[in-house]
Amino acid sequence: MTVYNLDAVGAVATLKTQQRIVAVKHEDDRRGAGKTVEIPVGAIRSAEWKRTPKEGKTKKNQLRFYFRNIEHGIPKSFDTGIFTVETTKQNLKFVEKLNDAISETEPIEDWQQPLNYEKLQKRSRKLMVVKILAAVLVLALIIALIVVGVKKVNEPPTASEQAAVLMQDMDPEVKADLFRNSLLTMGIKAKPESAKKAALAVCKQFDKGASFGEVGMALILAEKSMTAYQKGQFIASSVTWWCPQHADELK
Repeated sequence: MTVYNLDAVGAVATLKTQQRIVAVKHEDDRRGAGKTVEIPVGAIRSAEWKRTPKEGKTKKNQLRFYFRNIEHGIPKSFDTGIFTVETTKQNLKFVEKLNDAISETEPIEDWQQPLNYEKLQKRSRKLMVVKILAAVLVLALIIALIVVGVKKVNEPPTASEQAAVLMQDMDPEVKADLFRNSLLTMGIKAKPESAKKAALAVCKQFDKGASFGEVGMALILAEKSMTAYQKGQFIASSVTWWCPQHADELK
């Protein structure tokens, strides 16, 4: 039994009931064209539609595979885990059969997608270079914005000042994405909206007259997922992106 039109780029997933595996094949050459990933049914917790399909309606929907081992279970080269799929009768039946197979299969809690370590190391090196460059750019932007705060008002606008104005006029959604990307370079993981909400909370404390130390202590008590160093980075980035008028507090 096969589900078609995954991501609308020629990907298919086939449920092989006798072998108890789901074989995913992707034709997109950016994601390992022609290679098949075989996922044990026991490694999948469930398969669910994002929205409940309406009877008789054939629409695009998201099909999500929920893995038991979240950290290692999703083969990222195929973006397996979340697919865009048409809700045809055949695809609806596939999801039903897959969930039936999952309920009848012994759970596999520790399954991990086999890795090509040589390729993984190359990817890690490239990612490190990107992170270093991004960190340098973020640092330069922070310095530029701090300089803006101590410049005289009557001086002609410099490139740094113009950059600050551009950030103020930037679309909030675009800024939220860029802010979240800057946090990723520091090893801080968060969704764009969650990161923005936390950053605005930091700015609100500065608006109320709190010192850097007081904001830092509040963050230490409220947030457990970041190191103390990362919390300092988060405060600095929050001020840089969302309330540069408080740049003096970073001193």
